[in-house]
Amino acid sequence: MKTKPLFAFALLVAVLSGVSAPAFAGAAPAPAPLRILFVAGGCCHDYINQPAILKKALEERANVKMDIFTSANGTSLTHDIFNTADWAKNYDLVIHDECSAGITDMTIIGNILKPHIDGLPAVFLHCAMHSYRTEGWNTGGMTPWFELTGMQSTGHGAQLPIALNFVDQESPITKGMTNWTTIGEELYNNYAGGILPTAHPLVYGKQGADETVVAWTNIYKQKTRVFGTTIGHNNATVEDTRMLDLVTRGVLWAANKLNSDYLKPAPAAAAQKMSLMSAPPAASEAVEVETQECGCKDADLTLALAN
Repeated sequence: MKTKPLFAFALLVAVLSGVSAPAFAGAAPAPAPLRILFVAGGCCHDYINQPAILKKALEERANVKMDIFTSANGTSLTHDIFNTADWAKNYDLVIHDECSAGITDMTIIGNILKPHIDGLPAVFLHCAMHSYRTEGWNTGGMTPWFELTGMQSTGHGAQLPIALNFVDQESPITKGMTNWTTIGEELYNNYAGGILPTAHPLVYGKQGADETVVAWTNIYKQKTRVFGTTIGHNNATVEDTRMLDLVTRGVLWAANKLNSDYLKPAPAAAAQKMSLMSAPPAASEAVEVETQECGCKDADLTLALAN
């Protein structure tokens, strides 16, 4: 069968201009990037640099676009974004990185929970597990926040290396990953039995005689996918490539997008500056907080300093 001259000419032009034959022939366009909202702020962490580290790394590793909202320089100050129940309406997934232990207003907490109750996937990093401490948080009770995160935690020890043991090698999140040891990091406890029956452990962390779940998945309200990890107090850990790979795959799993279409950067587009929906705390404050010992012991947990 002879190629029609017009088609042959068009195909030649496409090849010379760098357009692949399948694309020229009408291949399906690349899927739209996953829209992520990253909420950060509160006490005891570098909420200027850590969100930027994670945004850059996730967008380099996955077909995602991430907006950052950072505010509330304290454990009891409310993030303005949560003042309405439809705060996450433009997003496919939310990463919670708040350190907001002192917020107990159930109107605010109800607003935060609403999109996740409706099915919006969530990822929880580090101090997010020590936030929104309503009644029962330190007596074995089930708080609304614990039900969402999938893990009960009330405190941590000193910053020491944590040996990570990837106990589920078959999970699509951790498949192919190997054990490693962090720098000095905080090992969060698994209080009142640790993860919930709805949750599944992926990684255990061992620090001296203590061993707890440090990465897991959860199914909230029988439908909402959740990934969480308590590792990540210090910037050096947050920017470790092994940590970034774990978080990237956890994000995509939670969004049910852990596949070849999304496990690669978004198609080339016009450069976009990082979206800061509100101003971060002053750099001097962040540095001061970051270098604190943050020595949170069980005795002072009621001060909401565990992070």
